[in-house]
Amino acid sequence: MAKPIRRPFAAALAIPILLAACSKNSDAPKAPAVLVRAFTGDGQSGLVGYAVNVRPAIKVTDPTGSAVAGASVTFAVTGGGGSGTGLTATTDPNGVAQVGSWVLGASAGVNKMTASVTASGFAAGQYVFTDSGFAAEYTIQLQYYGNYKPTAAESAAFNNAVSRWQQLVYRHIGTPQLLQDTAGTCGAGEPAVNQTITDLLILASFDSIDGAGKTLAEASPCFVRTGGQGAGLTVMGIMKFDTSDVGALVSGGKLNAVVLHEMGHVLGFGTLWSLGAPFPVVSCLQLPSSPPGTLLDTHFACTGGSANAMAQFDSVGGTRYTGAGQGVPGGQLVPVENCANSPYTYPSCGAGTVNGHWRTTVFGNELMVGFLPSSPALSRVTVASLQDLGYRVNYAAADAYTHAFAAPPAAGAAPLPLGDDIRHGPLYAVDPAGRIALVRKRQ
Repeated sequence: MAKPIRRPFAAALAIPILLAACSKNSDAPKAPAVLVRAFTGDGQSGLVGYAVNVRPAIKVTDPTGSAVAGASVTFAVTGGGGSGTGLTATTDPNGVAQVGSWVLGASAGVNKMTASVTASGFAAGQYVFTDSGFAAEYTIQLQYYGNYKPTAAESAAFNNAVSRWQQLVYRHIGTPQLLQDTAGTCGAGEPAVNQTITDLLILASFDSIDGAGKTLAEASPCFVRTGGQGAGLTVMGIMKFDTSDVGALVSGGKLNAVVLHEMGHVLGFGTLWSLGAPFPVVSCLQLPSSPPGTLLDTHFACTGGSANAMAQFDSVGGTRYTGAGQGVPGGQLVPVENCANSPYTYPSCGAGTVNGHWRTTVFGNELMVGFLPSSPALSRVTVASLQDLGYRVNYAAADAYTHAFAAPPAAGAAPLPLGDDIRHGPLYAVDPAGRIALVRKRQ
């Protein structure tokens, strides 16, 4: 009979010891996972090929909800073909980290950016941002009228302005609108209209206004939508340039800027800041002034929670602005022209300038002040003010602009007065069925 094989004592214990070690390792506590959620910038839309308006940011917390500071965050574009900058970051004391920029891909569709987080003592975590890229679709139709035929330089200024605003406002405001009206509805000499307008129709002319050196141009909405997605926004507007001034604007290299400025008024800058029935109620102009008598700290601040212009004002330096004696904390208002500061006083600063432009003595070289500066910049503040009215906008197409806001402002050379450039014509409402109603007679 074979004898049983006897193993040494240590060898006999080897397997149980290894099993015990494995059992001990499997019972070791696992590191808790960080919780990663979107702080800003998720679910937004933007224009293809441009940076999104709001840079994605995450907030990192532990399982109890306490902020995790000092965590390493790596952002990466993972869908849509775009690009980013500032892709590595560290969470601040509030547990927040933000990417430098995210440029959407060149084709319309879903874009994704992943934020991967590692933190000492925690298991890794991540969050995926999903934003959408849209092709430019907002359409400005331009129609000249009158006997004067614009020169190549004049037509180029209008075409350039159309292209620029279609980069800044990039989404349709609603469904196409049928508009039928008789000649002269918006003012003398204006043609009849009988067409379906995709987004905006501008009737433009060159004619006499008030002679050289006074009002260079005038512009405003004439028909505004009352229903649907674009309610409260312009469907047709008027632009007129004084033939006595246009030659000097061309030779001085200023026509492009003036056309761009006036087209902003047609869109609604300074002209659709206060609306009531039959339009959706809009209240963005606060403390309006009436020069030369009543001069207040007029400012742009929309009621109802829309505060994009205020946020952008803060981002370009507005948190340092202290107001004009009204006790308003810095960063809580966007100053609107009140004609209160020399050399911009009444009558050179009058009815077409007050309450409808950014305050010249505060904003300096911003395009939408009432006195054209030598090197105007169309800022994100202006673009965001249109967003507050209801447009879908693209901040990244704005000009570079930062400013040392202060009150009182430093003295400087007076820029070119635009004159009474907000047109005081009638305002009509048009509903989705094309029915027209007079809301305001010529002022």
